[in-house]
Amino acid sequence: MIFTSATPANAAGKWLREGNTAIIDGPTKYTKAVEIATDPAAPYPDPDSYGLIAFAPSGKAKNKLRLGEIKNLSISYDVMDGVTAGGSPRMSIIVDVNRDGEFDLADDEIVFVSLGSDPGGADEQGDFFVSGNLIGQEGIFTTASGSVVLGDWSDILAQEVNGRPLSQGAVDYVFTIVDFAGSSEELRVAVTAMQINKDKLNPKARIPSTN
Repeated sequence: MIFTSATPANAAGKWLREGNTAIIDGPTKYTKAVEIATDPAAPYPDPDSYGLIAFAPSGKAKNKLRLGEIKNLSISYDVMDGVTAGGSPRMSIIVDVNRDGEFDLADDEIVFVSLGSDPGGADEQGDFFVSGNLIGQEGIFTTASGSVVLGDWSDILAQEVNGRPLSQGAVDYVFTIVDFAGSSEELRVAVTAMQINKDKLNPKARIPSTN
């Protein structure tokens, strides 16, 4: 991933996309969706090897959205091709725990959120997934450091990184990514909705790509 710094479009933040993505027609008339896809024949970091849609909260690290302030986190998507597997798609939350404006896994953290009817890998072409509020769901949160593995949101908020509360870390990005299909087939997912607190994805808007 090669995110560049995003200039907020409004007080809340900005949506952007990266990698293997496209704006496509949605499942119903006059709607749009963001397609994110992976081609297993393309080696990472080739842009065809992954696709993501992200929300970047606005503000400097000292005053931007804190992890513990996330109260609503949701997504809906349609599996267009392939079968979900290997934790793909998933949500990832990049947290600047020490709020120094730079991300370093030694001092910061990534929170992974398992998605799908069966997060282990069961959704296939034609399946439509609507998450509801993920914050209240059990056993779907994992940290990159391994301090939490398939735990609850309360487990995430109870963690510390080098003595600093994870809950007070600044949220740099919240993104949904497809990056491993687990088979010889391409995996394509159409994201029809995504929400962080009151900030909602609008696939009809001009969502810039960082490619």
